[in-house]
Amino acid sequence: MGNMSYCRFQNTYQDLKDCHNALSEMPEGGENPLSRDELGAAKRLAQTCADILELLSNTLDVGIEDLWDNSDNLEQAVEKLQDQAKRAQGEEEDE
Repeated sequence: MGNMSYCRFQNTYQDLKDCHNALSEMPEGGENPLSRDELGAAKRLAQTCADILELLSNTLDVGIEDLWDNSDNLEQAVEKLQDQAKRAQGEEEDE
C-alpha cells in the first residue's frame, strides 16, 4: 500500500534511512547481497535521490556541490518549494 500524502515524507524518510544503513553495511558483510530485483530497485532509488538533489540545486540555482558545502541550502531549497506550493495553492483558490 502506498503512503498517504499526509505522511509520505515521514514514512519514506524512515525507509530511506533503512536502505542507507543496508547499503553502508554491505561492504563489511553486515548485509546480504541483494537479489536481482532488489539490486534494480536500489539503482532506481539511487537515481531518484540524484534527481531530487538536482531538483533542489535547480530550485536555488546553485550547483549540486553547493548543497554539500552548505547543508542549510538543502533546507532552504525544500522551504522554497514549500513556499511556491503555497503561492500556487493561493493562486488556484483566487481563480
